[in-house]
Amino acid sequence: MAAGVYHYTNEGRINWHEFALAIKDLIQSDCEVKAIPTIQYPTPAKRPAWSVLDKTKIKETYQLEIPDWKTSLEVCMGKMQ
Repeated sequence: MAAGVYHYTNEGRINWHEFALAIKDLIQSDCEVKAIPTIQYPTPAKRPAWSVLDKTKIKETYQLEIPDWKTSLEVCMGKMQ
């Protein structure tokens, strides 16, 4: 095993608004989900405007096949019902 930092996330790219909409659709909610710019959600940490984790190291080291985020969300939500 190679030393260092390993990043793990599901495959695909999504923002928090799209994630909330996907959950809304899965639970068949009629709630309103509003998008807001990052500037309207201040946090103590400085965050880049665009960031996606590079999973190359963990995928190559452990020969992982990582599922798409939507597949994992569906599994997760199914376990919560």
